Amino acid sequence: MSRIVEWNNRKWSWNPMDKCLILVNNWTFDFNATLPYLENKRTAIQAGGAMGMWPYLLSQHFDKVYTFEASTDNYVHLEKNISDIKNIVHANKSLGKENTKCSINLHEEELNNAGCYYTKEDENGAIEQISIDSFVNEPIDFIQLDIEGNELNALHGAKETIKEYSPIIMLEDKELPWSDELNHTPGEVEKYLNSIGYKAVKKIHCDIIFKRCLTK
Repeated sequence: MSRIVEWNNRKWSWNPMDKCLILVNNWTFDFNATLPYLENKRTAIQAGGAMGMWPYLLSQHFDKVYTFEASTDNYVHLEKNISDIKNIVHANKSLGKENTKCSINLHEEELNNAGCYYTKEDENGAIEQISIDSFVNEPIDFIQLDIEGNELNALHGAKETIKEYSPIIMLEDKELPWSDELNHTPGEVEKYLNSIGYKAVKKIHCDIIFKRCLTK
């Protein structure tokens, strides 16, 4: 079952349980704040695809977009919504530090928020987790992460990609009700990125945009 949402002159199949993510759909346009920093627009990697609005927007700017959504409940809608867009590669997987399995969770405080599914490594889990470094074989110019506390793990899994291509990085970094469960501490992502030559160049809504400012 799904419902239909109209956004950006397009109709979107939508997870019927959601009452919250739908309220901030236009925050997707925060991506436009990265445009002055992007020297190239070849390939983008995006995780936390939800119903597909982020990869849809990115596909209008980049030659190729990889998008990942761990929640099967969301992914069925993402797949339906962007199946006609040929430069998007999509997968019902999560991004993390290494290739393994994970479980998908939704905190009791966010049962009506389709944007708050989060994953936890679990060798018996039903969802495949992969690292960015394990599949990248092309120049990456942009990485956008909205994966509810697992952003630092995904960056660790992209160590070689970041070292090689110095992509612009855009992500959320905030306190979450499940932060303790994931050992997630706000500020640690920025601290890590600073250590590898990145600095925050802009903050907009819940997102921070980082640019590498030191040579490799």
